Amino acid sequence: MRENGLRSAGRGARAAQGTDPGEDPGRDGGHRNEVLLVGRITAEPVFREMANGNRLASWRMCMARPPREGVSGRRSDAVYCVGFDPGLHPELVEWRLGDVVRVTGALRRRFWHGRAEERSTCEVEARTVALVRRSRPADGDLPAAAFPRATEEGAGR
Repeated sequence: MRENGLRSAGRGARAAQGTDPGEDPGRDGGHRNEVLLVGRITAEPVFREMANGNRLASWRMCMARPPREGVSGRRSDAVYCVGFDPGLHPELVEWRLGDVVRVTGALRRRFWHGRAEERSTCEVEARTVALVRRSRPADGDLPAAAFPRATEEGAGR
């Protein structure tokens, strides 16, 4: 047995439970779609009303990649996130550029029809959100609360 508790499928050894083709692994097949992000807000949450009357929040965050030997410069990943749960919105409305936040959720691929073709994007659908650390405004900067947020229908990325 390996250190992580999973069995290796060696000669004559049965694979870890749920991977034997003759075994029923359960309804979900053991699949997982779980995302944990901790990073900096690079586009403040924007709220818009959908056709069904529900509100959607969308924002972008950026996570720095760890440095790699032989690769110069800073590298990061930008990820778009959405929040359909109205229980998340009071927390999201307080976020501002540069804040460090924690988001858990699931990766979703969304499709829509563009001008001439079908288009898609991947985004994280948030299940939980939390402020980790406020950004520090530079001297003379006004706090984010001094600026109105876009909340009209159709406002977004």
